[in-house]
Amino acid sequence: PMRKTIFRIALITIAVLLAAVAPAAAETEAVVRVEPAFQQVAPGATFTLTIQIDDVVNLYAFEILVSFPPDKLEVVSASHGDFLEGPFLVDLITPDNEAGTVTAIVSQRTPADPENGSGTLVVINFHALGDRTDADIVLSEVTLSDDNGFAIPCSRQDGRVHIGAYPLYLPLVLR
Repeated sequence: PMRKTIFRIALITIAVLLAAVAPAAAETEAVVRVEPAFQQVAPGATFTLTIQIDDVVNLYAFEILVSFPPDKLEVVSASHGDFLEGPFLVDLITPDNEAGTVTAIVSQRTPADPENGSGTLVVINFHALGDRTDADIVLSEVTLSDDNGFAIPCSRQDGRVHIGAYPLYLPLVLR
């Protein structure tokens, strides 16, 4: 009888632990974010930003609208990242420097498998036009889909670029 009791307690303990772990694992939502979240660039400089995805399950296609202030930044080039490997049914990355947007519509096709995990969705090369100003890089619209066409929920994290040099005062070290 003592053995059975210990066995039951062990089973209950395992069940409770599994119950505590399972919802936490299921609630890990995918994150789509601008990387780096903040960077400082010189006026006239060309720099690269990426749109990253973290912790996604079964990603097969995405549609992302990135917005930026067209008076402060212009897109030099934009392409899809290496997270989805293709073959691709749709691979449209369209910058519009007048509207201040980059539209990315990317979808794999058979025989491609959906992807899990984290990686780069879009790579954007910008040219800094402004000076002494901040430019917000906003993920205005993000739609993620699995291989059955169902939406994958996600949260978004925008980015910011500071154009211009902050005055930098280094302490003078005397020995």
